[in-house]
Amino acid sequence: MLSCKDVTRLVSEGLDRDLPLDRRLAVRLHVLLCGACRAYRRQVILLNALVCRRFSRGSARLPGGPSLSAEARERIQASLKKRDA
Repeated sequence: MLSCKDVTRLVSEGLDRDLPLDRRLAVRLHVLLCGACRAYRRQVILLNALVCRRFSRGSARLPGGPSLSAEARERIQASLKKRDA
């Protein structure tokens, strides 16, 4: 069985990419049995939904912060794709 530390990492990773079936099942089992991880998962999903909703309204900048140029966003995306490959 996964530890709480493993589950918190996998819950966060699961927001960015699809986890393998065995990992998804292990996380679900752990979350069913662990109230703290269940609450953590709920909070992370809610926070992610709120951030996505906030920035899907056409605003690509953080409040009070500078916006990124299209070139900078492309470099970041390319770097993330390279890292995940």
